[in-house]
Amino acid sequence: MDRVLLKSFSKINIGLKVFNRRPDGYHNIHTIFQEIDFHDSIILKKKNLDALLLPMLIGLVIMNPIYV
Repeated sequence: MDRVLLKSFSKINIGLKVFNRRPDGYHNIHTIFQEIDFHDSIILKKKNLDALLLPMLIGLVIMNPIYV
């Protein structure tokens, strides 16, 4: 397999309430959302690399085979 096609679906926030700030800098929230039939397409293509950090996708180090 030389490539992988992923769909990143959209959502609509119907309601959002922001609560206290946590020690890690994020906030506790309560939200209501609806997924909609609209998405971005992400294509990952195989490259000949030993390792690559992809923080925007999954925040993990992926070892061979590498898809970028």
